Amino acid sequence: MSKLHKTQQIFFVQFSAEKEEIEKLLHKGEFDQSEGALAEASAKLDALKEEVTNAAVFLPGYDQRAYTTQLDQLTAQASALSDKLCPKARFSFSSRSRRTTESQGFAEKRPRLDGTSAEVVSEKPIISTPVQQIRDINKKFFTLPAIAALSTTLFMSHIQSSIVYIAPSEVSLSNVQLADCTGSLIVFASDIAGPIHLTRVSSSVIVFRHAHQFRMHQSEDTEVYMLTDGNPIVEACDDLSFGTAEFTDSLDTVTLSSFGGAVDDFDNPTGSVDMPLSWHAVEHSRALQVQDVLRNLTFSDPTIWTDQKVEDVLAICN
Repeated sequence: MSKLHKTQQIFFVQFSAEKEEIEKLLHKGEFDQSEGALAEASAKLDALKEEVTNAAVFLPGYDQRAYTTQLDQLTAQASALSDKLCPKARFSFSSRSRRTTESQGFAEKRPRLDGTSAEVVSEKPIISTPVQQIRDINKKFFTLPAIAALSTTLFMSHIQSSIVYIAPSEVSLSNVQLADCTGSLIVFASDIAGPIHLTRVSSSVIVFRHAHQFRMHQSEDTEVYMLTDGNPIVEACDDLSFGTAEFTDSLDTVTLSSFGGAVDDFDNPTGSVDMPLSWHAVEHSRALQVQDVLRNLTFSDPTIWTDQKVEDVLAICN
């Protein structure tokens, strides 16, 4: 079996599994009249669309069209369910003020960039995934408080020489995308129900409690401590180190250890000895070193994180 064929087979299995999850969530939303299930299905559907787009580099045209057709069918099901759970208000000849609040839906205050707010009138309640964005963090400590909204998507980008802590929460993040990160320590104490995608990450340490799927692209010289439901997936990467992270129930203590599982390397799907591996397992002594650093840190108190403290911690980790 050729390397390309093996890669296409791996993608087919992953796509089928993720599609099945989305269909189950849509069925749950239909049966339970659950907006939460719909929101989670929509988030996973968006992530799956992105995966198909990224896979265009190794999928033939016929397969791309077949996957797109299936995505279109799921999108139509999600849209129909959204219309059913949140039907548009009927039009009526009434006063202008009543049309604003009843015929056209509901009004809400949304923040402007200058800190003020503007009234926005929607035709119907919007069932969309809440989004949190963290970007342009340079040489400092940043913490994201506990997530309150269901099915929140987290986008992180342009993080350099910084420490970022995602606090534990009662609800799981829907999915996480991290790009353009250099020389940083990032800890996800919150559970990730869907995938976490890392792109262009270098000379960093990433620790996360749990994710359904892990993918890493165009990255190098980075340690990842994790717990996932399947094998990590890497592509166009070099000198990655993998370890295992286990958080206590209270999420205030983490235990790191070496990695004993397998990795799906799309650049070497057959594990050929003629090709150098892009990853290796973290040595036990190194895992204990990073573990000691994490256990001695107080992430909940940002006031103690001076520029010098951030620099000292990163010096040990990196």
